[in-house]
Amino acid sequence: MSISLVILRFEVPDELPVPQGFDYCAPGFKTSDKIMSESGAAKDPEDGTSGDKNMVTSDISEEKMKVHRGERYLHDIQVETIQGKSSSEKEAILKEEKEEKHTDQQGKIAFFCGNPMVEVIKGIIHIYKNNEMTSLSKGVKRSEMICMLGVPAKMTCIDLMRFVAPSEEFIECVKIIRDSTPNQYMVLVKFRNQELADDFYNTFNGQPYNLIEEEVCHLVYVAKVETMKLSEGGSLPCVGLTELPKCPVCLERMDESVEGVLTILCNHSFHGSCLSKWSDTTCPVCRYCQTPQPVDGNKCFECDSNESLWICLICGHIGCGRYLRSHAKRHFQETQHTYSLELGTQRVWDYTGGTVR
Repeated sequence: MSISLVILRFEVPDELPVPQGFDYCAPGFKTSDKIMSESGAAKDPEDGTSGDKNMVTSDISEEKMKVHRGERYLHDIQVETIQGKSSSEKEAILKEEKEEKHTDQQGKIAFFCGNPMVEVIKGIIHIYKNNEMTSLSKGVKRSEMICMLGVPAKMTCIDLMRFVAPSEEFIECVKIIRDSTPNQYMVLVKFRNQELADDFYNTFNGQPYNLIEEEVCHLVYVAKVETMKLSEGGSLPCVGLTELPKCPVCLERMDESVEGVLTILCNHSFHGSCLSKWSDTTCPVCRYCQTPQPVDGNKCFECDSNESLWICLICGHIGCGRYLRSHAKRHFQETQHTYSLELGTQRVWDYTGGTVR
């Protein structure tokens, strides 16, 4: 069995400092440093620029940057870090707890509230898959980091740590990441080596969080985590990577499971099975009230045509089809946003594979 490793990119605005402690790369993992130029061709940052990304993106206009970003916008991202403890640190904590207990018995109360390692940054989270498949066979290099996708927000930090408690002594660091996605968050878990990460993946992937509710744990291997400013190409695609859309309900990436994707009148996309569980006629994301009448306002962003419209499942760009002026395909050529859905028929076109789903 083979899987696609995941690359996470945090795009931050130029005026804010880049957050520290995010960058990670799996041992032995390499991706192409080439990014897409304004013409859509690959460009290497080492070609006469000494690896300076600012030099690479200097020939790309701000308007083109906005095209790659699409309808996405900067939002607050809350990151809570829980650092793993070594055996010596655990012994020190036990000793400290005994001393505190002795102090409490003398009439003094010691307490601590909250996690001091919480920060709020502003930006956009991009999730890519590596187009080269990686085997799950034993002995193959993958990653020491696992990402838990779509953790229900009703699970508190204490509930989460209880869930991963069997592997607690093997965990080096846990980062809980909350963005604008309603009712869900993601978790990055860094293990001390890949063997421990493999055990966690094989044990918990697809398992329910508890015996009462139906939510299950979705795990992916994380090959790389990076932070990048907009002027450095934070919105630009990389060669060999495909950015994946997500279902706001289950947060599963709509890649192999892209069939059954529905886009409703407010241009938010969902798995059909996830949307059918919603009890009323409003959008689960923006609460826009859906009506059976077609919306006259939908039109191509480039030529204002309202016929043969395709919406990008990555950024929400709307373009006309190939039988008109092919602005939808041109958007793919400029941004490498692979998946597009035809409004009306709900067909999803994969530009890379050249198939309809």
